[in-house]
Amino acid sequence: MFGSGILDLVIGLVFIYFILSLISSAIREMFANLRDLRYRHLEDWFKNIVKDESTTKAIMDHHLIAGLTTRNKKPSYIPDNIFSTVVFDLFVNKWDRGKDEKLKGDEPKTSISKTFDFVQLKKSIANSDVLKDDLKRVLVQYAEESKDLGDFRIRIETWFNQAMREAAGTYKQRSQAWILLVAIMVTAALNVDSVAVAKFLYENPEAREKFAELAVNASKDSTYQNSINLADFPTPLDSTIKSGDTVLVKINVNIKEIKAYSDLLTSTSLPIGWNEKTKIECCSRPWWTRFFGWLMTAMAVSMGAPFWFDMLNKLSNLRSASKPPTKGEDNEQPDPKAGKA
Repeated sequence: MFGSGILDLVIGLVFIYFILSLISSAIREMFANLRDLRYRHLEDWFKNIVKDESTTKAIMDHHLIAGLTTRNKKPSYIPDNIFSTVVFDLFVNKWDRGKDEKLKGDEPKTSISKTFDFVQLKKSIANSDVLKDDLKRVLVQYAEESKDLGDFRIRIETWFNQAMREAAGTYKQRSQAWILLVAIMVTAALNVDSVAVAKFLYENPEAREKFAELAVNASKDSTYQNSINLADFPTPLDSTIKSGDTVLVKINVNIKEIKAYSDLLTSTSLPIGWNEKTKIECCSRPWWTRFFGWLMTAMAVSMGAPFWFDMLNKLSNLRSASKPPTKGEDNEQPDPKAGKA
């Protein structure tokens, strides 16, 4: 009984950290949407592979990319097939320095816009001067090694997806400093003191078991799984991303998530939130214990929702495995005829 009680207590704390992490993630998402942080990061990535800003602007202003969002909105990601089509089009129709030498006299401007085949595309890449030298050499090598346009497109899209995964890691590192700050604000706003919560769960077996059951059920709920933003920088692999959503729509979704998860915690019997009972309990303890409890919570929340969701699943499985057999199973008697011929 003692071991199962401690396990339920730990599951309860892990579930609280998981919910607070989801709230923190939603708040961070609101800030990212308001400031177009993902678009800026994507734009910075393009600036690192091209020679000047005009080339980056040509890519981001292309109608296929601009059409990913509503008017005057900026895309958070670019699908790999859109990326390859755009750069191929720009290479042939805008970045090919050799094309200008072929246009003579009064030749109509519409001749500049043309469809491309694999031979023309390879020539245009070789004639271009918009990419940094090392990347241009790699693209030329890719083109020479490819059998046809489709093979070359696959190589470019594979490279782009790998680059976006690296960009996701960089974006996560940049935003990590903000995670702890947001976690501190959320912890203080909801008054989640790990010491007080752990003490309450330890002294109230019925509430502890009930909350642990709630946590175990949540670990099996796909709603929580869908709320976890596993890729902090969107890529075409993220099926949950809707590029056409406006900033207001995304922020409205974030607000609903924050309210729902906050209500989930404050509606329980746990000493969470700022009501009369928690205020009295908070004021009755030394300030340094409250500070330590809040700091402990904030540090835990900063580890992120994916970490705590994974931990919650492992502990839930352990709880299920260590559960005693039911009364019917425990009293089951072996069949006396078993084993007789």
